[in-house]
Amino acid sequence: MIISAESGLAEYLCCPALNRGLDPDLYVPSIALVALADDANREAWTAKVDAGLSDHEATFARASKLRAELKLPLTWEKAARGLSLDFLKL
Repeated sequence: MIISAESGLAEYLCCPALNRGLDPDLYVPSIALVALADDANREAWTAKVDAGLSDHEATFARASKLRAELKLPLTWEKAARGLSLDFLKL
């Protein structure tokens, strides 16, 4: 799994105040930069893909653990409730 460093998911994962102490070893290997020149972007993403494929069992295990860790705090119900509360503040 590769996550764009510019995505909301990457922002959530990289912010300790949001991710509630999530182990960086679970997400850092999956985050790839995109704000570079095209050649540098390709190299960064190629390196991430190569790393993932070189030890696919560990990559899938890490992705599975990350998914399990995110299942509890990130639900549609919680997101909808938070959005509703934000609307009430307007």
